[in-house]
Amino acid sequence: MKFARGWVGLVMGLVLATNLPAQTEPAHPEPTGEVTELGQWMDRMNSAFRKLRRQVVLAEHNAASRELVGEMLLAAAKARELTPEKIADVPASEHEEFLAGYRAQMDKLIEALRKLDAALAENDNATAGEIVRDLRGVQRAGHQDYKKDRE
Repeated sequence: MKFARGWVGLVMGLVLATNLPAQTEPAHPEPTGEVTELGQWMDRMNSAFRKLRRQVVLAEHNAASRELVGEMLLAAAKARELTPEKIADVPASEHEEFLAGYRAQMDKLIEALRKLDAALAENDNATAGEIVRDLRGVQRAGHQDYKKDRE
């Protein structure tokens, strides 16, 4: 008798499982756009920046923080030489002005990163923390002006 109830339960479970609608889309769909070279450098910089924000005020992490700043400087220098996708949304007559603005924004970022590195080299973590807060504003402004909106 026990065997029959167990068998019936197993069969009912299989019947119910096969009648459930199949999930056609993943819970978190992947972005549809291709990752550009600029996007790769920006992702690398953003990853380092996230780590840096958590540790910049701790003097015992200054060596590691300076390595992260170095990584960000490299990524910023490489990204500066590339062209943002958003240029496609700008009239051709304004491309030079757009690129000049983008490069000026990247120069501002690079200068702030150099100041941050100097503050960390001098173990001035209070100043380094302020620079990191300012960098967040530079990041937002740059993304607002030069990062293509994803649909």
